[in-house]
Amino acid sequence: MTRPCSVIEIREGIELLCQCLDNSAQSIHDKAGKAFADRDSERLTIMMDCVKRIDEMQVKLESYSALLDLDDAVDIAAAKYGNSENYDRKIPNYADYAVDSTVPYSLMEDFTHKRPAAFSLRGMQIDTADWKYVFVKTCEVLANIDKDVFNRFLSDKNMQGRKVAYFSKDPTGMRKPELIQETDIYVTTNLSANNIRNIIQKMLNKYSIPLSEYKIYLKADYTALHE
Repeated sequence: MTRPCSVIEIREGIELLCQCLDNSAQSIHDKAGKAFADRDSERLTIMMDCVKRIDEMQVKLESYSALLDLDDAVDIAAAKYGNSENYDRKIPNYADYAVDSTVPYSLMEDFTHKRPAAFSLRGMQIDTADWKYVFVKTCEVLANIDKDVFNRFLSDKNMQGRKVAYFSKDPTGMRKPELIQETDIYVTTNLSANNIRNIIQKMLNKYSIPLSEYKIYLKADYTALHE
């Protein structure tokens, strides 16, 4: 049985690999234009084959990530082991990992194993309980600023995962979708902290809002638990 902390690390590793594959596919796409202009059919064929292989790898990786849903892993462990001594789950004293929640962090930080307390955008601070709430409330703030820009995320490929929709009017197939208030758009919330960070960066860029105007405040840093 995989321990819950290991599940988090594996899933974040999978998401990082998927992001790298996304970057590779985008690089191939950028270079394909020149190959087309040069009428280099052989090179285009090779490129298309590479993109196909990347797509196949991402489908497999995302299926593995879905199997490692943290909530499911904990439920399975509880059902299998109950209070048995065979399931040696030690609950740490989380108060030992509290950090100064008044210190602001930029969106360039690594938020792995860290828990948010709040975020601020253009001077407005909103308290948060987890990264899912950071993402949802950020979307609500931005949608309130300009719904037209937010609506364009639906058709903007750069704002979507290659195989998973981050923004959609149809929640079918989405990972733990949440409806954004005052819109008819759902967002995927089953994402890692750094994945959410990356999407927020993209959203701010679409709104022409400097990243320096967005800050994250943390309540805990559990990095030591995973060393």
